[in-house]
Amino acid sequence: MTDQDPQDELNTKHRFSDFLYWNLVLSVPVVTAVFGIGVRSGWALVAYILLVVVCLVLILRHFCTHCPHYHAGERTVRCLFFWGMPKFFRSESGPLTGKDKLITVTATAVLVLFPFNWLVDNIGMLVIYVLAWIVFALSIRRHECGRCVYSGCPFNATKVER
Repeated sequence: MTDQDPQDELNTKHRFSDFLYWNLVLSVPVVTAVFGIGVRSGWALVAYILLVVVCLVLILRHFCTHCPHYHAGERTVRCLFFWGMPKFFRSESGPLTGKDKLITVTATAVLVLFPFNWLVDNIGMLVIYVLAWIVFALSIRRHECGRCVYSGCPFNATKVER
């Protein structure tokens, strides 16, 4: 038996169950936002859904294309958040550029902050929304960032010698 913690090993390949788990965790703030926006405005809900699609495409293009999981030889993406999606963009070698980081951070901030206007009048929904994002961020940091193979990610926290 070994003393090595499985959390210390690099996660070189994701499983479909990883994808399901993390997308279920993410569904809590997203569903909260959809309900909070949809109750107040159908048009705003349509705008939010379109915004989510645009932001995810930007994140896929400017962040994910640098990741080793995107570079894997398969024709589709096999990662925590995108599973089975065709690789629409060419893989990018090298670290993220300043532009890639700016677009990724901006797209993520827009996704998180957009619903606030519709949730602010319902304190219960707002609390659930904020807590769900905090739980997501802390969980991904704790369970994934410490064993990530994506050395170019600004959040990578691996302790494993490469």
